Amino acid sequence: MVFLHDIKNTFKFRQQIKYKSKEAPNSMSEKVKPMVEELQKKVEDVTKLANEYRAELEEIMKRRPLESAGIIFVAGLVLGILIGTSTSRRS
Repeated sequence: MVFLHDIKNTFKFRQQIKYKSKEAPNSMSEKVKPMVEELQKKVEDVTKLANEYRAELEEIMKRRPLESAGIIFVAGLVLGILIGTSTSRRS
């Protein structure tokens, strides 16, 4: 009798798992969907902001090309020195 009772409990447990596994994707998608929408909105906002800054930077570079080139040259030198000193310390 105990054996038959264990079989029934096992069968019920399997049905519960099967039901919950079918239920899980729906509940997950309901929870994830707003998060995905929010992330997409933030990506759109960041893209829009980056395009605005890019356009502004291009305008500044067109107005003052020599100053822009000088700034880029100095930034390259600084980065080169930093990278050079960090790699020489490792050797």
